[in-house]
Amino acid sequence: MSTPFFSHAIIGGGLLGSSVAYHLSRISKNASIAVLERGSSLDWAAHGNTRYSTGLITSSHASEAGRFMVGQTFADLEDLKGLGFDANFRRVGCVEVGLSLTPSSPPLGPLGNILHFEGWHKAFADPSKPASFDDFLVSEQFARDGCVSPTDLAACYRNAARKMNPALDVRFDSDVVAMEGEDMVELTTADGSKIRAGTVINAAGAWVNSAAGAPAASSVPVGLMRADYWMMRAPRPIPASTPLLTLPGAYIKPGGGDRVEIGTYRDEQVVYGHADEPADQEDNEVESIMCKLELLKTFIPDIEEYAPVHYTSAKTTYTPDGMPVLGRVGGGTGGVDSGGGVFAVSGCNGYGVTWSGGLGRIVAEAVLGVKNVPAELDAGRYEGWTEEEVKKGAAEKRRTKFGVWPPEEQGGVSANA
Repeated sequence: MSTPFFSHAIIGGGLLGSSVAYHLSRISKNASIAVLERGSSLDWAAHGNTRYSTGLITSSHASEAGRFMVGQTFADLEDLKGLGFDANFRRVGCVEVGLSLTPSSPPLGPLGNILHFEGWHKAFADPSKPASFDDFLVSEQFARDGCVSPTDLAACYRNAARKMNPALDVRFDSDVVAMEGEDMVELTTADGSKIRAGTVINAAGAWVNSAAGAPAASSVPVGLMRADYWMMRAPRPIPASTPLLTLPGAYIKPGGGDRVEIGTYRDEQVVYGHADEPADQEDNEVESIMCKLELLKTFIPDIEEYAPVHYTSAKTTYTPDGMPVLGRVGGGTGGVDSGGGVFAVSGCNGYGVTWSGGLGRIVAEAVLGVKNVPAELDAGRYEGWTEEEVKKGAAEKRRTKFGVWPPEEQGGVSANA
């Protein structure tokens, strides 16, 4: 039996791989595409990080590429709905919160409780003018932001891609164990099945550098570290108008009723060498929240009365400058050009859901030769960096993602880059 050939093979059927399949199908409707996912059709989400994502889609990005990617994700949500695939995006708005401190302000202490505050609608009254309150300063506010189930969005991308391109072949239970060849790549899965592809896109997320055939000398320049967050139960219901909130070192996602999800950024990041490396069993899970207790008590004075309900830990990929990397595997981490071969993409810096639509489109356009990859995403920008330098820089970027706490000066808190 002859080995089937595809113009494009995508390793990883999570959110990013599914978005790439969708955008490849939109741009090149006759392309033959295979998506190879190691999980089964029933539990595929359990084999990656997509299901562990908190599902935020937020607009606060400093770079032009970041703003483009989130804008494309919002556009995709509407386009997917038009194709009959509604990801059930929940729009609640997002507010970046600092402290309304002045040189004459009293020493830092508990302020008003942002989770039991009835005035958040004021933050969205005038989009051009950040709101200020007695205790809090709104650095940025975006009424369009909200959250979505990452697994639902990934399924919508795959199903919409299949509707546009009936030749799309999504293969579950297909763990790629070997890749051979350059211009024509042969992929072998754990059950011995083989396919050939003109272009391979390694979108394995946290496993991007351990996917079969990823040469160590051409590893994707990302740092792999732990993200952790708690679902908490508040002592009383949280107002329904409460938006997503980002603090200097944490984020807060109201879950309805008395539930709230809290994610924090540790001062000392846990950096892993491999996505399958187990977490330190001696590391108390509650430390992921308690390490920022003073921060949380400042904004939520009764945080110690909140009861932990569920803890989630995932491994995320960060870069020193906070932007993803896309590059050709083999021949170093130089720039992307059109044509066949193996490409790898990773490093979403905690914005995997937010950027999923835009990054999927950028990858599709790059491998098809439609557009050059933006310079700020090209893996070539890290040429000459050692693996340890990348990891160290990525860990520092994550540590300071929303600023540091306590603020170095009483006059305010630095915003995220």
